[in-house]
Amino acid sequence: MKILLAALAASSLFVGGWATITPDPLPEGITAGAKVQLTFLVKQHGVTPLAGLKPTVLINRGTDAPTKFVATAGKSKGWYASTLTFAQAGDWHITIESGFGSSKTTLPIQKVGAAVASQ
Repeated sequence: MKILLAALAASSLFVGGWATITPDPLPEGITAGAKVQLTFLVKQHGVTPLAGLKPTVLINRGTDAPTKFVATAGKSKGWYASTLTFAQAGDWHITIESGFGSSKTTLPIQKVGAAVASQ
């Protein structure tokens, strides 16, 4: 009976609940084609950092189909990082999907400038 209860308790970790996603600020002056690292912290119920997740980051302009980036474990428990590349200048939507249930967050519109031509 104890084993059954322990198994049920472990499986319930991912069945219910919610998570908060706290991103670090992106750098200013992002240009098209540049690689930009997005780091963020995922906490279960806003308290406990969650390791072992498989978060993804979706970016898109307007109604364009989103581009999906995988995030990997970051600097410490609950932190993740993803390297993004914005293909064109414009206003970009960024959504982080935590990998914990349906928890996700959408960042404010990110303005991306045109690539600077080298001289």
